[in-house]
Amino acid sequence: MGQSNLCLKITFIAVQLFFIACGLALIGVGVWLEIDEQTLVTAIQSQTFLIGPYLLIAVGCGIVLVSVIGIIGAACSKSCNRVLLILYIILVFIIFLAEIAGGILAYIFRAQANELVIDSLRNTIEQYYNKSGNLAETVTRAVNSIQQEFDCCGVGENVTTIWNTATNGTIPPSCCPEEMNPCLDPYTVTCNAAILSSVSQNLLIVATLGVVLIVAEVIVFLLAICLVYSTEYD
Repeated sequence: MGQSNLCLKITFIAVQLFFIACGLALIGVGVWLEIDEQTLVTAIQSQTFLIGPYLLIAVGCGIVLVSVIGIIGAACSKSCNRVLLILYIILVFIIFLAEIAGGILAYIFRAQANELVIDSLRNTIEQYYNKSGNLAETVTRAVNSIQQEFDCCGVGENVTTIWNTATNGTIPPSCCPEEMNPCLDPYTVTCNAAILSSVSQNLLIVATLGVVLIVAEVIVFLLAICLVYSTEYD
């Protein structure tokens, strides 16, 4: 029983190290989104999206914390082993339910999310693009970066409408290849359409990562249960 218990512990700890790496990656992405001024989060300037980086950092910290609890529970003496592992099982189960609920809600409200991006980006461009002030300059750089990165222009149903109100009809150079000025032949795809297309193209990768994460959670959930019961016979 001792050898099998040791094998369980090693496997369990190895998976926890994988989760810690995932948690640190989420923290890194959250920090990057917060400090990089040329991202979609900066361009949208909506409270719903501005909390995104902080949410990623919080989730990443939570994953690291839960994984550390699991490692300590697996490695410590029998007196604290059972308590920490039971706590770990409860936390993983709660996280699992939250992920399932989040996935269902994301699917149900996917259309509303697209409309939120369009409305928020339109309002941000109209309010800040090419205006004076530090925030306006930051938003302008972010919008220009997005238009060049996604080969897109403007937001809404066509590429020119937004500029009639935001810049008095002047299409910004970032709407053209190589930022030609004046921009006489802008990109034909709006940025909301280009971003949605990019998300759709990478949906398989996101879904695969989600499945891998859920399978890993089920594995550690079962391993933790086995470790709890194995302590009774160790």
